[in-house]
Amino acid sequence: LLLLIRLLRLVGQSAGAAVVYGWCPVVIKEITNSAHIDVVPCFFVVLALVAAVGRRPIVCGITLALAILSKYYAIVVLPFALLLLARSSGDLVKSTFRAVPIRRLVGCGLAVIAVLAASRLVLTETAQSRQDVLTSFLLQWEMNAALFMWIYKVVEIFSGADTRLPAGEVARWIVGGIFALVVAGFLLRSYFRVQGPAS
Repeated sequence: LLLLIRLLRLVGQSAGAAVVYGWCPVVIKEITNSAHIDVVPCFFVVLALVAAVGRRPIVCGITLALAILSKYYAIVVLPFALLLLARSSGDLVKSTFRAVPIRRLVGCGLAVIAVLAASRLVLTETAQSRQDVLTSFLLQWEMNAALFMWIYKVVEIFSGADTRLPAGEVARWIVGGIFALVVAGFLLRSYFRVQGPAS
């Protein structure tokens, strides 16, 4: 919560907005009652964003890699962190990326790669074990359970007994597509904010 307050202050927002997260009953229930591990990648993601806003690419890369090692979905934050690292007064040419501070971006990328590579030396699981876990996740994930179940039921109603159209798989593709569109929208919005108005 303190990191979130710090991040809000760094980006010029009211620190009071952290109350929305801090007092959210779902967060309290999922962390304290259900003991979900998602609090770990969330901590590292916020720390990575604080480092990105503060123009500290190595710290950003290390903490982002730790978030990815905690939960693979944290990799979605990488492009946003790179855009934050690229933002700095006078660093960007309005129409191209030629003046982007390449050292920052490369430093962050190398830090991510180094930590992920080092984790393979430290963690005892085999490559086959990681592949099995990732395959299982990709085949069974559900994101935004309410939306997923709604789409699942609609597909199930329309497909009837047709086994060629498994409702779960179709629902995953649709929800995944919605998620990809939302992320792409945020990336484009962030990109145009970094670029600034055309000259």
